[in-house]
Amino acid sequence: MAGKRWYKPVFLTLVVLSFVLIAVGASLTETGTEELAYGSSGSFFIDDSHAEASIIVFTDDDEANCENFDLTVDRRDGSFEIVPVEKTSCERWSLSDSYQFRLNNLTEERYGFSASGVVTIVAVQGDLDAYMEDYASGNSIADLGTSMCCISILLHVFIGRGIAKASNTEQQVVVKQMYIDAYNQPAFAQTAQAVEPAPVEPEGASIQEAVMEEAQEIMNDASLAETLDETAASGGAFWDNIPED
Repeated sequence: MAGKRWYKPVFLTLVVLSFVLIAVGASLTETGTEELAYGSSGSFFIDDSHAEASIIVFTDDDEANCENFDLTVDRRDGSFEIVPVEKTSCERWSLSDSYQFRLNNLTEERYGFSASGVVTIVAVQGDLDAYMEDYASGNSIADLGTSMCCISILLHVFIGRGIAKASNTEQQVVVKQMYIDAYNQPAFAQTAQAVEPAPVEPEGASIQEAVMEEAQEIMNDASLAETLDETAASGGAFWDNIPED
């Protein structure tokens, strides 16, 4: 059975490797960033730490219709002034190294937003182009890890069931073979097993028979002696009556 469990450590290794890939991908997409808001509507705050940051927006649905997807940002200082939003061209909308919107010239204050779908507003520190390259690579690595994890689990289930089924079939064959071998034993062996030992006569019966035989012999001897005595007695009278010459 130990030889048939080879798949468990293999699949465990694949699952661990998939989690490592997911972690590496997440580190590439999150390094140097700060999530400001998430959802289809809400608000976010810009402080002095975001002065040199690039404020970009990702849509959760990469396949969303670019032309019909809108994002509106306004100031929450009481004026509700609409802030200009830079929208990525629809040709680059679904590319892995592309964001969907960018917010420029934001000052330190609170802003509100409303979108056609769920979005993530992120502040990126440093070179935006370099981050987008890492973002694309990180997503690819994380997707690979996720796929590997799912495939490993499915293979573990199907191969494990297949090996268990094969093992059960093998055990059934062995049991049937043992039954056939037992059924096909030689006839003399089965007869020998069925022979019962002859009953042993009780010891008391043998002694009784010996006593009876001894008594019978004594009686026969007594009868023979009596006959000889009678013959001798009659013989003596006969010879006495014969005259001497």
